[in-house]
Amino acid sequence: MLPASGRFSTQPDHPQPEYNDFGSFTYVVSTPKDGAPRRYLNIVAICLSIVLPWAYFCLIYACASFDLRYWKPWLCSLLIAFALLPVVVLGLPSLKHIKTSKRQPPDGRGSTWYSFILMTMSLSWILGIIFGNMNFRTNMKPSYQYNDMNVYTGVDPATVSGNEMLDAGQVGFVDASLIDVRKSIGFQNLDLYCVAPITVGGRTLDSYDFWAVGLDCCSTNSADFNCGEYSKKEARMGLRVLDPDQQSFFNLAVRQAEVAYNIKTTHPLFFYWVQSAKSEIAWIKDEGIKYYLIGLIAHLALQILCTMLAAHFFARPRKLRS
Repeated sequence: MLPASGRFSTQPDHPQPEYNDFGSFTYVVSTPKDGAPRRYLNIVAICLSIVLPWAYFCLIYACASFDLRYWKPWLCSLLIAFALLPVVVLGLPSLKHIKTSKRQPPDGRGSTWYSFILMTMSLSWILGIIFGNMNFRTNMKPSYQYNDMNVYTGVDPATVSGNEMLDAGQVGFVDASLIDVRKSIGFQNLDLYCVAPITVGGRTLDSYDFWAVGLDCCSTNSADFNCGEYSKKEARMGLRVLDPDQQSFFNLAVRQAEVAYNIKTTHPLFFYWVQSAKSEIAWIKDEGIKYYLIGLIAHLALQILCTMLAAHFFARPRKLRS
């Protein structure tokens, strides 16, 4: 049946797929009248815009976080550098498109998505390095270092000096060992660096080379120490402090203790007082894996949000070609 105008209607009643220059298809998301703007929604481009930058972030984040960086840092750096190469190569056509797009409105049919994918992949590369560095230095690197260092058991602070155990990562002290809270002290520098000597049976030692330490767990005006698992009677192990910056401040606290309590140290070593060093190392490693997974979820959510906003922008109306 002819419509009132005497012509057949050429406008579809529902969105129609059309092939485009992205190698996929778009959907017309409006049903305009003749000569009116048309709106496009590129389904496959949207999916690729979510998956590709996110997968790129996952790879860079993993490379910067885990054991490849610890055992073969040169290979990790090389892989991260080469990972940027496809973005640079594919970005050259995108720059050409950006110049032409200044004269043409975005049509949402593919070409503008190249620019979006490349920009978000570049951002994913940067974020993967930044968060990978944070996760590696805070969690994964210490866990690898502890497993790579020596483990000592049955150590008597009264007979063993710090110079004999410079490669110690985990130390198990003799059963009579304890923290001498009476000789604890704190050094204030933004954080409060707390130290207390590890002794045997509360005896006075010729040299105090083993120190239990912690942050913000003591006071500066009295001898008290509430760091680590100090309250557990079964705790007899020390987990070495690996951060050089923290070591320097703990060393200053020990120098204060030497003057305050008239004691001597030869080569002080600093430990977190724990019941099970292996459990602590496993917890540190689990924290690194947990933050890696949190980073993946957070980046995926951010990528989906940015893609939806881009889809709305790219699907703005454009004039039909004559």
